[in-house]
Amino acid sequence: MASDEPFEQLHAELRAAVQNSLGSRRPVLHHLNADTSWFLQIPRPESAVRNGGRFYYNILIDPWFQGTQTDFAAWFSRQWHATKSAVGSIAELEELAWESEVLTAGLRTGSSSRKSNAAVEHEQTFIDALVISHEFTDHCHKETLLEVNADVPVFATKEALKVIQGWKHFRSTTLIDVFGVHGDTDWRGTSSPPLPAWIGIGRLLQKHDMGNLHSALLITFNNRHVRTKLNKAIKPAVNRTKRHEAIALNEDEEAAEAIIYTPHGIASSDLTLLPEASPPIHTLALLHGLHNVRLGGAGRAAMQINLGAKNGLEVQRLLKADYWIGTHDEIKEGKGLVGWLLRRDDVTYGDAVKKGWKDKDGKSGNSKKELSEVLSDLDGTNWVELRNGESKVLMADIQMESQEELIYDSVCGAEPNRHRDNPRMDEHDVDWDTAGSCSGKVSVGTHNLHVSVSGPQRQSGNPIVIVLPGLTSSIIEWSATTENLSPFIRTLAYERAGYGLSDEPPTEPAAEQIAAELDDLLAAMDVGGPYLLVAHSWGGIIAREFIHRVGAESIHGVVFVDANTEDTMSTFPNATVRAMSKGLDTLKVCYETAHALSSDQWQALLVEEASEKHDRTAGREVEQYAASGAQLVAKCEREYDAGLLGERPVSVIQANYALDLFKTYRAGLAAGNGTDDEDRVEMRRLVFTNNEDDERMERKLLNISSCSRYIKANHSGHSVHMVDPELIAEEVKWVLASSTQAKMTTR
Repeated sequence: MASDEPFEQLHAELRAAVQNSLGSRRPVLHHLNADTSWFLQIPRPESAVRNGGRFYYNILIDPWFQGTQTDFAAWFSRQWHATKSAVGSIAELEELAWESEVLTAGLRTGSSSRKSNAAVEHEQTFIDALVISHEFTDHCHKETLLEVNADVPVFATKEALKVIQGWKHFRSTTLIDVFGVHGDTDWRGTSSPPLPAWIGIGRLLQKHDMGNLHSALLITFNNRHVRTKLNKAIKPAVNRTKRHEAIALNEDEEAAEAIIYTPHGIASSDLTLLPEASPPIHTLALLHGLHNVRLGGAGRAAMQINLGAKNGLEVQRLLKADYWIGTHDEIKEGKGLVGWLLRRDDVTYGDAVKKGWKDKDGKSGNSKKELSEVLSDLDGTNWVELRNGESKVLMADIQMESQEELIYDSVCGAEPNRHRDNPRMDEHDVDWDTAGSCSGKVSVGTHNLHVSVSGPQRQSGNPIVIVLPGLTSSIIEWSATTENLSPFIRTLAYERAGYGLSDEPPTEPAAEQIAAELDDLLAAMDVGGPYLLVAHSWGGIIAREFIHRVGAESIHGVVFVDANTEDTMSTFPNATVRAMSKGLDTLKVCYETAHALSSDQWQALLVEEASEKHDRTAGREVEQYAASGAQLVAKCEREYDAGLLGERPVSVIQANYALDLFKTYRAGLAAGNGTDDEDRVEMRRLVFTNNEDDERMERKLLNISSCSRYIKANHSGHSVHMVDPELIAEEVKWVLASSTQAKMTTR
């Protein structure tokens, strides 16, 4: 496992990008080095994923990770990366691609994720296509390419293909056809086997190109639907240069998005056929560098290597790409004669825009007016500088405006709902009580929360389960439990502000505030009571604040899962436990071999808890922990004396927290934590006395209702929902079945 900083940065970028990509079903672009090696991940059509395929179709472009590259001869040009590549090998890239599939499978559960997980387990490689733009060794780097699995299909330009075929390594090599030959601008004609029918790869050439440098790769895709067969109007032809006949009547349905990759630049005059293409091609991203690089002297005596910012402005004015992303601008280290001949103008995007007015229409004049025209031409352009190891989710125009209104797959088993195809839907378009399994972001006014609902349709008067996780906890922990609940009861699981796909909280996350936020969420979703609350740890405090807010009449019952009380606040955080657990990943220590989650759900949980956003939110919650208890104390007297819930059923599950303490003690001892005469002795005492103290505090919760029972989960640590989800499902069933005359029992 790589541990260097660039690779770890790319891991973090990938985690965030995958979460956003999963929610929006948009492509992800990763910059693998500081120069021009790219990894493009395009979500496959939903039907392909549902039928057991992986989530992403992965395209590797011009990889060069380590070692030197030589042009013509070492005495002429020998170069190497000035900055260490974020990815050091194909094996590391395969690891990243594998992780992205694990993340997506963990964040979307149900039959489709289980099928895709089975597919992932048997994959020999996660690279679906290797694309090479030039024969030069900074694009076609032999040592790097020979690391790629021989079964990966290669798509390369004519000169590069000759080089690659000479190695006799790859089993499938395909020439990239020139786009637009004989006036044919149908992108589907570039979809050569073994590419799926919804992806095409073509090439655009510049006229009068000295040195075979100036061209562009055209990667097109339409993943809105999958063609198991070509449309009737797109029958395959025998002649390879024309694979289709007349286009389908609905051009919009067949329209494609495109990535234009031109590392050395291409004249805008050689791209004019793209805006007129039929079916339409919308340029999602233009990969074009800023540096003006030339070989030799000035003017006509110089050989232009990279066309630079001026040309990039002209191309962007023509294509109106959603993103302009810089590429091939690394200033490499090297030796050889080329170092004396190479000339480079290091230009920023700001410089390019400021200088742009001078070249518009080839003349100067009223500079302010012409600068305004340049800026107007570039209106809507997102210039993106993706540095070494950075990633970007490529949103389309309409989704940049309405991203937060999309309904999408989530951690809690929700399938895409029936409104998925409407990019401008809002939460009120969904009947969350009856719409089947569904998920999405819902606005609570100041921010958005991510919600998943699953289980049978609610009938009038039926309760819905609301899951309330503990302190610093993601709803991913509850994946196995919601799978046990949804077969018999409608279940709502949501990420509190700052976790998972939910926005970060605009206010400090005290329990009283979170309860108000939950009330606002349910109102926005139009999901009324009665509510059956399942509350773990600190979630028990939130549940009681919520009951005070909405009133007992809105509550069907509560299952408290090793829940905190107002008395717990004085025992947390425990200095001894903190000392013994210093530097430990307590989630792994206590649950890596004990949890009931699937492997995908477990990996997704680890990734979520490792994210900076999660860590920030967790820190804010811990800061509000004591204050939350103090706010509740004033309300406790009427809870216990008057019986807050009357005869509504309450189940109290006590965990065997001593198991966690013992595992932490043992791991801390191995790590050298604590001191013999203080922390270690005290930790051993806690192992034997903690459960008795917990029982005293948790039994007080029985007084909230006259219909309650107390359960001991002897085989589970604090996170009962991760170890014994069936027990929680049993207690929910007990609450559902209990009559108002049920008596208090203990087991």
